Amino acid sequence: MAVINYSSYAQAIEKGMSKRNMTGMAKVLFAFMCDHEDVVQRRITKADEKRGNTNVHYSVPDGEAIEWYRGQHDVSETLRNGAGNTAIIAEAPGYFEEHVLTELINSQKEEQAIKAVKELVSEAEGLDENLRKSWLDECDNGDIGAFLAHVFLYAVPQPNVVSEIDEEIVAPTLDEEDEKEIRLFESLVVKHAKPEPDEPPLEIAEKEIEYVKQLLLAYADAEHVSYIDRSDLESIPRYSKYKNNFERSRRDFYSAEKVKESAKDILKLNEKDGFDLVKKEVLDGVVDVWEIYASSDGFTRMLQVMSKATDVNITANTKRRLLEWIGNAEKKGICHILVGENKLWWVDNAENL
Repeated sequence: MAVINYSSYAQAIEKGMSKRNMTGMAKVLFAFMCDHEDVVQRRITKADEKRGNTNVHYSVPDGEAIEWYRGQHDVSETLRNGAGNTAIIAEAPGYFEEHVLTELINSQKEEQAIKAVKELVSEAEGLDENLRKSWLDECDNGDIGAFLAHVFLYAVPQPNVVSEIDEEIVAPTLDEEDEKEIRLFESLVVKHAKPEPDEPPLEIAEKEIEYVKQLLLAYADAEHVSYIDRSDLESIPRYSKYKNNFERSRRDFYSAEKVKESAKDILKLNEKDGFDLVKKEVLDGVVDVWEIYASSDGFTRMLQVMSKATDVNITANTKRRLLEWIGNAEKKGICHILVGENKLWWVDNAENL
């Protein structure tokens, strides 16, 4: 039984692509939707307003894009709603003509993609016959951009979860180049074991100052005092409960820093292509929880974010780049790095102190 949804549409489009890339495909297909202000723009928080950051657009989550392709989850509600927006519907045909057909689909394989989408439309059960005829007429008349765009916008909001996942989708036949890449990766894993993190020095290093300051502010916020000094964790009995958290946080920070350094020194990855990708995935994964707990005390907010960080799914591509060195300690350490970069904080006015 043929069903039109994002998963079936993406599999059809993929037949015209030079190389399988489920996340890259989703980013191109949805790019014009993500650029629409007031349509798929995520909620502007008070923190965004304070920083003057009011141009925050939705972006396709890497891990979720793969699950959409496989039919494991529905497309995000933001994009499902955007697919019905009149401005997006009007822009879609031109975008598909100018970008999808040129950037995503190989010109030599274009006919294969069009044929696959046409077959999907022709065989889809339960589809309104007027819609079917309208789309097939667009295809037959050579209006390919409109044809692909209209089927895509119909597919996005449809139920996307399939009862059985096609084994070919989950475990595709690997070509010689894929096998070579996997062998190379496996040899690198054996050669380069996960690096041991440095022990945190007794004195706070300069690179630690910002996140350490906000750790202490979080403890103070929980205790309803203006500030707690590091020495207070040792000298004042009622603050000793934060000592283990403080020391563990420093170890997590140095675990993340070690991966960051090793990615450059051992794997020869620049930060943009390596560690920055992980930082973005962690930030994307925790930011909702961070916002939800904005009214809680700083220590509670931090603990909730750290708990969420350990659940963040690092995409397969990023894992491979960093040889799967990213564990729970590194994910939590990345949160501290993000605090140091002023992208997260634990107390709302901490950045002004």
